[in-house]
Amino acid sequence: MTDGNDTRQYLTPRIFASVAEIEAVPGYVPNNPIGTNNYAGLLGHYDFGEELRCCFQKPNGNLCREVHKFGFVAKLLNSTVTVIGNHCAITKFDADSQLNRDRRHALAYQEREKKLGRVADFLTQETAISQVLERVKKGAGELAQRLHEYKDELGEHNVRRLEDMAKTGRSDITLTAVYVRYEVDKSGERHEERQQVSHRLGTIQGLELFRPGSLQQLLSSIQSVRLALLEANTLMRSAKRPRTSAIERLAATLGTWERCQTTLGRLQNHERAFRATDPSLFCYLADDRVQRYHSARAAMQRLGLEGGKNRAKEWLAALDAKIKAQLGAQQILIAR
Repeated sequence: MTDGNDTRQYLTPRIFASVAEIEAVPGYVPNNPIGTNNYAGLLGHYDFGEELRCCFQKPNGNLCREVHKFGFVAKLLNSTVTVIGNHCAITKFDADSQLNRDRRHALAYQEREKKLGRVADFLTQETAISQVLERVKKGAGELAQRLHEYKDELGEHNVRRLEDMAKTGRSDITLTAVYVRYEVDKSGERHEERQQVSHRLGTIQGLELFRPGSLQQLLSSIQSVRLALLEANTLMRSAKRPRTSAIERLAATLGTWERCQTTLGRLQNHERAFRATDPSLFCYLADDRVQRYHSARAAMQRLGLEGGKNRAKEWLAALDAKIKAQLGAQQILIAR
């Protein structure tokens, strides 16, 4: 900024790294009083480990002298330079004062430059980032192909059920055991009494793999980072001063590149857990007979058992009978 006799305009605020840098500024005077009536402009700010004493002048003429590490270097109307702590800058000057407007501008500039530096750092890693994104994209494509194979293996109905379970976070497979008891009353008539009890068969692991949109979101993130790299290169080569909003958006997007790799690894872990799930549980995803036979054949293949449709029917009947015997139930019902 210029002094009080000139038209005000923002200059590039400086970030001071040490007390020595502040003391080297032309016009700097130690213990130089600053108040609301002699402030001319802001040269920059500091936030370091060294301590300074605030030079705000109190109404009684004494200096504040509060020890601080975060503050501002200010130019006065007499062209000398001094310092003021952040606390006094905020509390001793009106919010809409020139000093506070300058203070907000300086801090916003610092944050902008920090994010611009992050964008530049990402570009120094561009080759490595691009290679990682290519591997992630390839891995995501392979995973998408296996998901398609699971749909063929288990049937679309069962896969939709898995997707619904993933959305609700409920991974347990339960069924209802029906217990039938007969009683004879005093008149000799026989009465049937039925009781239904819910039982947990097991848990399907890795359901996050089937959460709708998981892979699509990953592929979209990969594409966003790739486009951000292209845009960042253009921005850094441009002679025009980049807009703060563009810098913030690019820094945020480029900062997600490692998350793409992490997301793929998480989905691959979910797939391994899903592959390790007891395949017989898939037979209790739906009560539709055709779907259950389909699931039975898939379970048999995973278990290394051979057989066609008729063998799958026999295997499923034996599985149902085993569960009924374990539960001591006369009937089992599968949730729709």
